[in-house]
Amino acid sequence: MHLEQEPTIRERKTAYGTVAVADMVGYSTLARMLEENMGAAAVADLNRQIQEFVRSALRHLDDPPGNYTKIAETGDGVILFFDSAHDAHVFAEQLHLNAAKHNRSRKEASAMRWFRIGISTGELDRDSIHKENDKYAGITIANAVRLESAAESGEIVMDLETFGILPRGDRISYGPETAVRGKREEVFIARRYKVVNSTHSQESVVKHPSRSKVFKLRAGTAAFAIALFTFLLEPPYVDRILHVVQSFFSTADPAVLQSVQAKPNLVKPGDTVTITVAIDRPAPKNGVRVNLSSDDQSLLTVDGSATVYQGYTSGTAYSRVVAAPNYRSPINIVATYNGETVRTQVSIEGQVPGKTIKPEFQGNTRNSTTTEIATANHMIPLPYIRPDASLTAQRDSSRAGPPLGTDLTPKPATLNPELVSRLEEAQGRLSAELSYWETMKRQMPPGTSLRPEIASQIYAAKSASQRCSNEVKASDAASLGPCIDSLNEHLNQLKLQH
Repeated sequence: MHLEQEPTIRERKTAYGTVAVADMVGYSTLARMLEENMGAAAVADLNRQIQEFVRSALRHLDDPPGNYTKIAETGDGVILFFDSAHDAHVFAEQLHLNAAKHNRSRKEASAMRWFRIGISTGELDRDSIHKENDKYAGITIANAVRLESAAESGEIVMDLETFGILPRGDRISYGPETAVRGKREEVFIARRYKVVNSTHSQESVVKHPSRSKVFKLRAGTAAFAIALFTFLLEPPYVDRILHVVQSFFSTADPAVLQSVQAKPNLVKPGDTVTITVAIDRPAPKNGVRVNLSSDDQSLLTVDGSATVYQGYTSGTAYSRVVAAPNYRSPINIVATYNGETVRTQVSIEGQVPGKTIKPEFQGNTRNSTTTEIATANHMIPLPYIRPDASLTAQRDSSRAGPPLGTDLTPKPATLNPELVSRLEEAQGRLSAELSYWETMKRQMPPGTSLRPEIASQIYAAKSASQRCSNEVKASDAASLGPCIDSLNEHLNQLKLQH
């Protein structure tokens, strides 16, 4: 009997969302130990335990069936695709908290479970085949895997694209921007959130015993030589020898803090100040973090630090004017790094001390012959002036309220021109990049397309630009600064692909 095969229904779509990659720390070591002692079934039990941790964390989402898709189970973890960055954050945080709760009742390190999680946002290709699970592909998954590898036990590492669309209440848990190394020359700018502190590590501490022995031998020899010279020679020579030994073991001279600038330097409450720090040479591998502070945080709040990333000589942070003094107040912004301190000043426009009319007279003032004007230091008596009837009527009409039909909706605060200028510059760069890649597409052979990583960055840059425009409409300066940084990062990645 011949059975007609059901035709395959195939559909391809593009999806934009957030990918979370979770991995159990020390899985390979623990799985090998279990299999050698108890057989492969013990490893299967371990895998089921890990997936139960995942399911328990997913139960904390508001509406699990519609908020995530499981891309793959990796044995030691999972890859999930979320519709929102907030859901990815909630899942990751809860997974760490569940593991910490499990570990509190364990004393043996091998019985504890620690996870690390990487989160990235971007475009994915979704290949739907009838009666089969959807298949996802895209550089966003690879980026999440790289960030997961860079995470420590109990930590979440998130790229700037995800952080930019994260609700404000979630952002406060993450630290400042930091550079994360990927494979080869890859560098990701990300933010870290240490959810729980791990007290045990299931990974090998010494991965290269032979190198460790050689290092100890050299260190012991150097210490013996220093002690011998210290005993035999006079103090001036000892200082010189110590300096030579220190120079031998040090890799390079540290960077020197050169300057700090604030733009604009004349502001009023509600304004955002862009702070730029500069060093005398390109930053080393792990970057340079410059500490920032202000003389009076009640008037001008300053981000805790500005990071100069590897290869750059300057870094940026932001501050917010939260109040005005009763005079134009110069506030010092102080930058400190490696013992060096530099300053710059920002003037805040406030209320100049002057004369304000006392709002109401106390008691019966109908027969008063003087009225009082309050100054900064004393009261000045002035002759009493009987109000004119027309002026009284005008005053009474003003108390009646605005005319009908007047729009009483509060107008949004004006954005700092410096932020708007930065956005215009970034969007100009985006326009140039789009024109460049459109030209490249026209020159490509028929049937070919741009590489997935390029297409993903183009899509992410467009999305970031749209978000920044929305922040401008909402006059949200606090979110606009990080949004512009995210847009510039995508543009930098596109520039590297030229």
